[in-house]
Amino acid sequence: MGVDIVTTYFYYLLQTEYPACGDGSYSCLLIDQGGFVIIAPQFLDENTNHYDRHLADLEPSVASVLIDNNVLQTKTCTNVASGLVQKTYFISSTQAFYSGTTGELNCRIFELSPLSGTNAFLLTIGTTVVPCVSVIHNCDCNLVSSSSGAIATPSCPSATLCTCPCTTYNTEFQPCYNNYSFTSPQPCTPETPELNLVATTTVDLSSLPVCYEIDFNSPGTSGSVSVGLIVGCVLGGIALLFFLGAWYDHHQRKKKSSALPSQTQTQSRPPPPPPQFTVQPTAPPTNHYQNVNFAPDQVNYVPPPPPYSSL
Repeated sequence: MGVDIVTTYFYYLLQTEYPACGDGSYSCLLIDQGGFVIIAPQFLDENTNHYDRHLADLEPSVASVLIDNNVLQTKTCTNVASGLVQKTYFISSTQAFYSGTTGELNCRIFELSPLSGTNAFLLTIGTTVVPCVSVIHNCDCNLVSSSSGAIATPSCPSATLCTCPCTTYNTEFQPCYNNYSFTSPQPCTPETPELNLVATTTVDLSSLPVCYEIDFNSPGTSGSVSVGLIVGCVLGGIALLFFLGAWYDHHQRKKKSSALPSQTQTQSRPPPPPPQFTVQPTAPPTNHYQNVNFAPDQVNYVPPPPPYSSL
């Protein structure tokens, strides 16, 4: 999600958060880690170019002091695709509070403060001239700004001179001989390619020839049957089969439920009586030996077995 804030309102928020920026004693700028200006008093003028402005361009005396003290560090890399050396600047994310004096005929005190949780820095430049030893420091951005394009017309006046970010030819790259040695500086991080929207065009298919003719005769024509009639008959037959199946299933369920006794009838039926058993009297057992007489001489005496003795 992005928010579009008008420049004047953005600077108003900066003055509200930091009252010293609005009392006229300080000129306040917001810069990023590359030294490019986010908001500055110069941007309040609608006729001023706000795009791609660097601190070395807006405040060269401050930028030169930051570069000399290695706060605004110089970085170079080689763009392998274009064969050019790119010169840029970088402020470390661990950079602490820094204060200094501008190097010009009329010196001013400035302070650089990191903004917590962001990659931005607040630069406050005093408007009051202070006594100092005049050491003129300046940055030459005219050659870079006046060129039609950094890639088309590479121009870095000097490797040691303070300039705006610029590009120059890579002397180690020989396109005629296809010879390149990765010695110094190191290759730049490739840029994210821009994805172009593929244009879509509407194709008129009416001019294309017909592959084969399809003729659906109208209903009632002799020797032909309407496709709609056939489809209707098939769908009607399927619906009829589903209806008959549902009716038959309902009929079978109803038939089974009527054959089974209901739960109410089963609970109201009295329990069956207990079984009756009839006991028939039986005659006493007959002693077959009560009327038998044994003569003493007819009885064989069998002596009892000897007592068991353990061995």
